[in-house]
Amino acid sequence: MSPYFAGSLAQHANVVLPIGTFAETSGTLVNVEGRWQSFAGVAAPLGEARPAWKVLRVLGNLLELPDCHYLTSEAIRDELAAAAGNLESDNLLSAQASARADGPAEIPAEDLDVPMYQVDAVVRRARSLQLTRDGRQAAQHGATERRETA
Repeated sequence: MSPYFAGSLAQHANVVLPIGTFAETSGTLVNVEGRWQSFAGVAAPLGEARPAWKVLRVLGNLLELPDCHYLTSEAIRDELAAAAGNLESDNLLSAQASARADGPAEIPAEDLDVPMYQVDAVVRRARSLQLTRDGRQAAQHGATERRETA
């Protein structure tokens, strides 16, 4: 499932189900404070695209899976919230969680600064933003990283 069909996805995928971007669907996220934040879509998905939750619901119905009866993303949110109960968020990074098999992770600070224009799914495809100073730096950073790992 993807809102985009280009590049390596087009070369490697046998099937791609078109879904809308976050701006084209309603949903809920849990922020870093552990607060649930719901949002509404502000535009209609293009072409045959549908919100991801609807695509999954239809697949579940076609496969005759139980509990694929949702009519809204809010119904999914409410059921998930009821199942989660009063969980407390724990956003602390533990030494155990960050340890690699060969010892603690030593990550240089410059490797932690990943430009938004390089990783954000919508922004990295916006040519106008890629032409800005930050966009060009992100592209240069990505090219350097790809050369070093090759």
